Amino acid sequence: MQFKTNSKSIKVRWNVRANNSFNHMAPTAVKGVDLYAKNGQEWKWVGVGKPSGKSNEEVIASSMPAADREFMLYLPLYDGVDTVSIGVEAGATMQDVKPEKEKPLVFYGTSIVQGACASRAGMAYPAIIGRTLHQEVVNLGFSGNGKMDVELAHLLAEIDANMYVLDCMPNMTPEEVEPKVVEFVKVLREKKPGVPIVVVENINYAHSWIDTRVAGLVKSKNQHLKNAYKTLTASGIKNLHYVSNQNLALASGEGTVDGIHLTDLGFVQIACELTKEIKKVEKKTKR
Repeated sequence: MQFKTNSKSIKVRWNVRANNSFNHMAPTAVKGVDLYAKNGQEWKWVGVGKPSGKSNEEVIASSMPAADREFMLYLPLYDGVDTVSIGVEAGATMQDVKPEKEKPLVFYGTSIVQGACASRAGMAYPAIIGRTLHQEVVNLGFSGNGKMDVELAHLLAEIDANMYVLDCMPNMTPEEVEPKVVEFVKVLREKKPGVPIVVVENINYAHSWIDTRVAGLVKSKNQHLKNAYKTLTASGIKNLHYVSNQNLALASGEGTVDGIHLTDLGFVQIACELTKEIKKVEKKTKR
């Protein structure tokens, strides 16, 4: 959520539904809130709301110089939120801020898209891309369930999107990839003609270099994705774009918690690379 205020301090009160905890992910991302502010044309981090239970309240920013500023508050990545209240100083002004661009980028995928295992909500890669491109994003990452089920194509088409980025390979088996991707993209293209669709390869997992089974699995899924892409383009599907995994993950392997789910370092890497690809697609589309 975005807002503007001239308050010198900001307090946030939020209630989460389940008070979830995971053994590989920071509570600040699972059920905390994360605040950014605009500094010139750049979004900069301000503070994080550290959760203490289902009901939480914290002063996230204080001692700020008096000035009108735009803020962006990210909600928890893995716990549902029942209520959120933003508090400012008595007498301060506060107003909503509309997104700079009319239509959002829509990301559909797995736990990696959802934000596992960022340290804060603002470090999920769709959030990083949104700040970089000054564009609203819709994060439809579903842990373990980003499987290209065709019903989701119908639901995604209900969103008036600027672009669809489909990053589902980690949740799919090699055998599922071709039939599901072909059907999904055909439905989405029929319902949203002209809107760019981007399909993303499975990232190279950090332990692929030494685990031959994992390396073979990633290679097989990506080959099936490439086959689906060729089938779709040969059938006449336009404005479909393919992103290889060449630079999506750090070659050093130093970007994950468990070999698969990304740390902040890993999220910055994939966000930087996908931002380049999204800019290329936008440039092609405008021609």
